[in-house]
Amino acid sequence: METLLDAARELQWKPFRLRQVHHARETELVSGWDQMTSLPQKDREWLNGHIPFDCLKVMKSEISEDGTAIKWLLETGDKKRIETVLLIHTAPTKKWGTVCISSQIGCPMKCAFCATGKMGFFRNLTADEVLDQFLIAKREAAKQGIVGNLNVVFMGMGEPLLNLEAVIPAIKVLIDPKRYSLSPTRVTVSTSGILPGLKRLFDEKLNIGLALSLHASTHELRLKLMPANAVYPLDEVMKEIRKWEKKTEVLYEYILIEGVNDSPKDARDLLKLLKGRNAKINLIPLNPVEGTGFRRPAARAMMGFLRLLEEGGLAVTLRHTKGDDIKAACGQLNARN
Repeated sequence: METLLDAARELQWKPFRLRQVHHARETELVSGWDQMTSLPQKDREWLNGHIPFDCLKVMKSEISEDGTAIKWLLETGDKKRIETVLLIHTAPTKKWGTVCISSQIGCPMKCAFCATGKMGFFRNLTADEVLDQFLIAKREAAKQGIVGNLNVVFMGMGEPLLNLEAVIPAIKVLIDPKRYSLSPTRVTVSTSGILPGLKRLFDEKLNIGLALSLHASTHELRLKLMPANAVYPLDEVMKEIRKWEKKTEVLYEYILIEGVNDSPKDARDLLKLLKGRNAKINLIPLNPVEGTGFRRPAARAMMGFLRLLEEGGLAVTLRHTKGDDIKAACGQLNARN
């Protein structure tokens, strides 16, 4: 598939012309080449014949019953499918959105609680495919009255740190003042703890947020839930993250699973692991995934876990689940659904 850089060479565009096209797509949110009336007609005709306006095709969209989550099933040029989610948040004085981006088609990590891992792994997404997810969500956000207040989390399908060849260039475009112009603090990458990727992403000095999919506070339990822990042990991952914590508060994601990691002892182990660190805990009620056999703890048990962490001095929140009725919540993305 040809790209806009190919078009710029073929049509002999000067630099201002490519900037003009990017601005029309990414800021003005035009929906086709023919709407770019500032381009010569011959250029628009060439683009229509050679480059799809979007490299991802919307196959289906769903909206949750409460209207706070929108999920897209998107198809790539080679007929593979991914899912992307826009979460909508409202407060008395503002409205904002969070775009949950996929970085791979499927996922190789095989976490026991996650639907994406059950898909298997097909390939990495390209930087353009990563960015098009944000663009599709940004168009919808504008229709919802959200302009400018968008966050990006690489928490969709796949392990972002196994695809840094695409994820890093995509992030640089997202935070480029001449492109999408997001503040780096609005971009967060979530990882299961890929040590080489953590080191490389840190060295890029992008000043973005980091989230670790933790889900267990001991090596033994984490190994049962997340096979990657055999290759990248928790103690080594936590050492590497110290560098991040010197610069920014790290978000630790912890899915609560009944009878697995939700006991008072688990809470004490978590306190011990994170004591003295620049950390915030995001407790996530398990979202149902067929075939795992896992269940969400009762609300009372989750609140008790939360209180133990708060009493121990940790900054902690219990996530309000959005989109689980359309399988758009954490751990539920699976393009085969």
